[in-house]
Amino acid sequence: MSDITDGARPLLTDRFFNRQLIGQVSAGQLKMIEAAGILENWVPSFEARPQELVFAGDVSGDMRFPDGHPIITSPVVWVDWRWRWIRTENSLYRLGDPRYREDDNADE
Repeated sequence: MSDITDGARPLLTDRFFNRQLIGQVSAGQLKMIEAAGILENWVPSFEARPQELVFAGDVSGDMRFPDGHPIITSPVVWVDWRWRWIRTENSLYRLGDPRYREDDNADE
């Protein structure tokens, strides 16, 4: 058993939580996370859907989309920054590299 939720942050009320991803995670559940699509060039946003956090980015490893396809996720219900995954109302994604703004490198 691996405790992968150390550092996880719930975003909504208890009714939205996927109880299987809280606390101790079984080997099967860990495989589910490892098999999840990867969201690259991601940015969290409240702009696409007011009052709901979504992530925009390019997905790969998700059978529903061609690799590199830009998506906006369904509303996010759980973020684990330590292990870099998010749970949305409909899907699970691993977080790859975030999108960087040009002004982030202005001090270099």
